[in-house]
Amino acid sequence: MIVVRVLGFLGWYAVELLRSYVRMVADVVGLRGVTPALVRLDTHCAREVEIGLLGVLISLSPGTIVVDTRAHTPDAATDCPWTLYVHGIHEADPDRLVLGLQRLEYRMLAALGRTDLPSRAPEEAA
Repeated sequence: MIVVRVLGFLGWYAVELLRSYVRMVADVVGLRGVTPALVRLDTHCAREVEIGLLGVLISLSPGTIVVDTRAHTPDAATDCPWTLYVHGIHEADPDRLVLGLQRLEYRMLAALGRTDLPSRAPEEAA
């Protein structure tokens, strides 16, 4: 079952990666303006391997890069164990950038078999 989940995630990620490349080409040839944003992403990643994989997946996409990673102690005043700071150049609205990153994180964690996630991906929430 995990093989099916991982293959499904990889297919979804490949399509998203292609979309990123198309946006990057449009930026380079001047069809679109560059709209940089630096956002904070509070994650649900519980293990270092999860946060590492998420950081790699974000940084592989053209136009986004993780610029900082913070681990929170269990007594910190936050529900998230890790925070990423991500720089992106394709989204004028920082909230939409965060939503896209949350969608990526949700799908990655679901593919890895995490069962403690919300029942719906962020973009599907009512």
